[in-house]
This record gives sequence, structure tokens and C-alpha cells, in this order.
Amino acid sequence: MQVFKPRNNLIIRKQISVNLSAQDWGLHTKSFPRVVVERVADLLNSRFNHTYNKGTDKLTLVQHMHELMTFFGIYGANDSEPRMVLEQLCWEVYYPKN
Repeated sequence: MQVFKPRNNLIIRKQISVNLSAQDWGLHTKSFPRVVVERVADLLNSRFNHTYNKGTDKLTLVQHMHELMTFFGIYGANDSEPRMVLEQLCWEVYYPKN
């Protein structure tokens, strides 16, 4: 019988599911049709969830998110508010309060 012994560098973390609205992300909800900006919010949520859940480190996750946020900059995704939301999400998932 083999026994699994965790190593010092083993990190176990939970799967997460972020589901923020366009307003939660701070997107331009009044300048574009609501269905469009909500779709952008869904894409931001999806990218965050997928990237984190596959075990990516914080720096890589932020880089991937910034690429998508830049792409959707016309909807306000690259403004300071969504970037602050991203930073807050990263703090919550990478440095959780126990």
C-alpha cells in the first residue's frame, strides 16, 4: 500500500467561481446596451475563474486579465475601477483571511 506524503511545496487551494456583474466590475453600463456590457463582465469572470482554477500564479493571472481588459477597454474594462476590482479579487483568492 502506497501512502501519499505531501511535500513542502504542495499548495492545495479551492476552486473558485467569480460572478460579478458589469456594474460590479465598474464597466460603462450607461454608454452601451446592458446585454453587451454584461457579456463583457461574463468574459472577465470566465477568464479570472479559468486562469485561477488551473493553478496559475497571481502575476500570470493579472497579465492574462490585463490583456482581456485592454481588449475591452472601450467598455471601460481598462479603467482604474475594474483594475482595482481585479486587485481586490486577487487579494481575496491568493491571500485569504483564515
